[in-house]
Amino acid sequence: FEAQGYGILTLDEEKECDVIQDVPKTPGAPIALIGAGTGLGQAFMTTGQNGDYEVWPSEGGHKEFAPRQEGSSRLQTEMMQYLQIKFSAKSRISVERIVSGRGIANIYQFLAWKFPEKINKEVHQQFL
Repeated sequence: FEAQGYGILTLDEEKECDVIQDVPKTPGAPIALIGAGTGLGQAFMTTGQNGDYEVWPSEGGHKEFAPRQEGSSRLQTEMMQYLQIKFSAKSRISVERIVSGRGIANIYQFLAWKFPEKINKEVHQQFL
């Protein structure tokens, strides 16, 4: 994910970026990066002594998916329990199992199990 960090520094913000939150930028401020792909990439960027940004990658996908009873949907907790059974996990499910790689498939399989009456049989057959 380090390459993505350095790559964002080359983007033309006017042509190649979508503004999510319109706030003034602080020159030299730390930058956080996150991106889902085959895994969940994360990095942060800080300026070095010469003022140029340095990228510090990490393994974001190893973080735990941790819905809480209060403030989270009960459905998220049920999905976590479903995935614990599916992957024989005694206690934790990584975020990667949900947002990266086969994450969409894991979500679909849980929802198909939870709500079988809502399955589109043609789509389901193609999915399998």
